[in-house]
Amino acid sequence: MIAAFVEDVLVDEGFVVSGIASSLAEADALLERGEFDIAIVDLNLRGQSTEDIVAGLVAAGKPVLVATGLHGLPDGFPAVPLLAKPFSPIKLVDIVRGLEAGLS
Repeated sequence: MIAAFVEDVLVDEGFVVSGIASSLAEADALLERGEFDIAIVDLNLRGQSTEDIVAGLVAAGKPVLVATGLHGLPDGFPAVPLLAKPFSPIKLVDIVRGLEAGLS
């Protein structure tokens, strides 16, 4: 549900969503393809931690936004923008636009 909401908001704002992962295997496949400029990652994907995925994105120099219902990021976690759930569409778009601006 959250992924569809995020996709709808971003598409409405003119962004192209290149994929949605509902499992770690699907996330790994999207990463392998590499057909994206910015990643939005939930720290908890169907009960599984995505911390390694986020760390890999950061190490590869890919802009990443972490969405989470947790209170903050885990200790020692890479410094990435945090979008705390629940969030507004405006906040989502503002952060993504900021990440996009850093690409140029």
